Amino acid sequence: MTLASLRLQGWSIRAIATLQGRSPSTTIIIRELRRNSCDGSYAGTPAQRKSAQRRIDTRPLPKLRRDRVYVLEQGRIVHQAPMA
Repeated sequence: MTLASLRLQGWSIRAIATLQGRSPSTTIIIRELRRNSCDGSYAGTPAQRKSAQRRIDTRPLPKLRRDRVYVLEQGRIVHQAPMA
């Protein structure tokens, strides 16, 4: 059973934690629901997308080289080319 299906069936966080063999006092399930819910409900696919996007957004930008020209769009490098 997935977290989304258990929540849709009305399971409490305490019951889900017990089912997964985790202590109800741990915040793993609560954090997952809070960070990855979309429009007030939790679904696995959108949650995975949000998680993946957060990983991309937190990666450091590459170091820039002096021998290249960079084009930035919305703060991201979209093109780089050697200087002529």
